[in-house]
Amino acid sequence: MKRALLSCILLIVFISVANAQCDSCVIKDTPTPDYCYLNKNFPEYCAQFNLNGPYIYLKSGKKTVKKIPNLNNNDLVYFITLAADKKLKLTAMEMLFLREGFSVWNIEKKKVGYTFSETGLGTKIKTMGEGAKNQKGETVKVHYSGYLLDGTKFDSSYDRNAPISVAVGEGRVIKGWDEALLQLPKGTKASLYIPAELAYGARAVGSIPANSVLIFEIEILED
Repeated sequence: MKRALLSCILLIVFISVANAQCDSCVIKDTPTPDYCYLNKNFPEYCAQFNLNGPYIYLKSGKKTVKKIPNLNNNDLVYFITLAADKKLKLTAMEMLFLREGFSVWNIEKKKVGYTFSETGLGTKIKTMGEGAKNQKGETVKVHYSGYLLDGTKFDSSYDRNAPISVAVGEGRVIKGWDEALLQLPKGTKASLYIPAELAYGARAVGSIPANSVLIFEIEILED
């Protein structure tokens, strides 16, 4: 009972501190991580995550490294399985650290593969267009599908088979779109990771909740 109470208290006071560059989480002879999780309240621990890697690497102290099966799943059954694995010998503190790390990783992994601008706009190029670069005030046609972070589709011009016309850089679309369309030439297919401040901010719009990060798959059509 005391251990369970202590675990609950520790889970409540956990404060997440992420360091995607892994400067303080160097683990030799491991694949280059997509993300490293650290927590300032538990400086002796760090964990390396890979989007498609078979293992998570948990560093405890200066030398101890544990290779943990990555099932891309952080449900209760997964953690019960880890706790019961006698070879891993995970402590209660390590388990709590991993639970919190998974919660943060489930958000951060959405960013893998994107290049981010100073404003926070993420761009992942699928096909770089060879057309002319869009100029401010120019009207371009764009096909798109928009998604919430959980994968819910909220709109799609593809579903309507009707691309939209956008006046570039005129503030007639969300800021993330304006920024992207000024950077990407015609013929480009890309994914956009648009933080809430470059989308609808604290406003809820239709089926889009307030403060939502939006993911768009876009295609800037040739003239």
